[in-house]
Amino acid sequence: PESDSRGADGGASKGSQGEGQQASSSGSRNLTNTHLPYAYDCWFPLRVHLRKELAEHYMSMGFVGAALGIYEELQLWDALVVCYRLLDKRGAAEDLLKRRLKVTPDDPVIWCNLGDLYTDDSYYEEAWKRSGCRHARSKRSLGRSALRRKDYAVAAAHFEEALAVNPLNPDAWFSQGYAYLKLGEQRKALRALTNVTQQVPEHAEAWNNVAALWLELGEPKRAYSALGECLRYKRDSWQIWENYAQVAQQAGFHLQATRALAQVMQLSAGTRLHLPVLHQLVQAVEDTQRGSSNADHNNQRATNSDEAPGGTADTEEGDGDNTDDLAGFVLDIPASLGQLPWAMGSSSGRNGEEEGEAHAALPYQTRSAYQAGVEAAQQRAEEQMRTAVGKVLKDAVNLPCCNPEVWGLLGRYYSLTGQLEGAKEALLKQVRALSGSAAFKSDEARFVEVADASLALAQAYLQLYRGSSSSSSAAPPQGTSSSIQNANLNGSNYSAPAQQESAALAPPASSPAVPCAAAAAAAAAATTPLVVQPGSIRELAAARMHLRGLLKQCEPVFGEHAKWQALSNACAEISAAEVDAKSSQQSR
Repeated sequence: PESDSRGADGGASKGSQGEGQQASSSGSRNLTNTHLPYAYDCWFPLRVHLRKELAEHYMSMGFVGAALGIYEELQLWDALVVCYRLLDKRGAAEDLLKRRLKVTPDDPVIWCNLGDLYTDDSYYEEAWKRSGCRHARSKRSLGRSALRRKDYAVAAAHFEEALAVNPLNPDAWFSQGYAYLKLGEQRKALRALTNVTQQVPEHAEAWNNVAALWLELGEPKRAYSALGECLRYKRDSWQIWENYAQVAQQAGFHLQATRALAQVMQLSAGTRLHLPVLHQLVQAVEDTQRGSSNADHNNQRATNSDEAPGGTADTEEGDGDNTDDLAGFVLDIPASLGQLPWAMGSSSGRNGEEEGEAHAALPYQTRSAYQAGVEAAQQRAEEQMRTAVGKVLKDAVNLPCCNPEVWGLLGRYYSLTGQLEGAKEALLKQVRALSGSAAFKSDEARFVEVADASLALAQAYLQLYRGSSSSSSAAPPQGTSSSIQNANLNGSNYSAPAQQESAALAPPASSPAVPCAAAAAAAAAATTPLVVQPGSIRELAAARMHLRGLLKQCEPVFGEHAKWQALSNACAEISAAEVDAKSSQQSR
């Protein structure tokens, strides 16, 4: 019974396998019948093209012998000659070309291959003649040969003829642009390199050369745009980032120049820092600081002299016509403002007087809001630029690119931003770095560097002393401004910020006691003695000792130099400040 059951099971399994095979074969036939009509709708490359691509991959990987067999099988003689040359089989290449010349004596490719083999321009010229002046490759070879000889005029002429036959060759355009660049013909070089960027937008070197040409032609903003395109395709080159920093600085994009310097330091492992651009960036920070101070002063004067919009100031006859002058300006305001009555031309007021007031007041308010927005955006941009410059300087002093000049720039930056203690420390490190060698005692250039750094350090000591003395003074009476008191202590006139602060803190003008209180506060502040910190006296003494030592060391050689006289004057000023500080401390 067991054998019967096994036999029955075996027969059943064989039957099921047969049925499964029949089902699979029928399914495959159905699938083939379904997909076969679409076989000719798909493009499939020829075997010759696939073999050629395989040989090119072999060449890119260095398997020249494997590629040689494929090129010989496909009868690609040009590539075969290249393989022979790479394998130093000059005789085999020569025999092959001579055999091919017997078959096709007018083939310009063979003549160009002979020119490549023997580095002889006569073969290229023969190829150009036998092709009926229609073979661009022979002219390009002649142009490259002229470039190797540095005969740029001849090279440019050959490339001109080659591009007249085949203009869709970016390498030829690039070589022609290089030749014109060497000849000093910027416009022609710019035309050639622009064609390269149009045909191959990711050609970073062409964009870089376009930027250089625009810079020579006095167009820094166009150069900045070209380098921006260059960096889209080649962001790992510190040379291009350095060029970008220079061009951005010249175009007035200080924040972008600062970020480019940071990229240069990062990509060069901290070994590269373009100091002229960094100098200009610190100067830009100083200019923005000075511009902000002037703007605050002008705004304060305008606030004191002008009446608020909608006030009760008397208007002369014809003042209402000023609103027409703002029509062009108002058109640039967003469209949501066009629904206002003065823009719609409707009279929504209750009478003609209210309508006139709306027409006179709203343009002024709109202009003030617009100007306030522009000024706020400009201030934000300036603050971002100042922060970025400070970060670059702080990073640079911890990298191999740091030198005394970087410490000096950092000290100048700290001084501009009101960080007097940091300025003193940075300038002190600059002086120590410059004084490490005794060359400044005899070398004028080194002496001038040390003298300038020492003068800046002396100024930092004085600023720190005066700042600490002013901040340590007695507090002003209640109801008066601390800015006024500091201005009186320093013996200077009121600055624009002090006027603004005092105006904000002052009570209404109708109060008769305010002038007397302000005068009493100013008199009390003037008679309040300065509180001099002991550390300030020690720092002044250190500055005096440094200047005296420097003067003594350099007097034999540079005693008549202008910088030596400036150092002597600075030493006298430091000594006088030290005497005043000691007397103030003793009287207290």
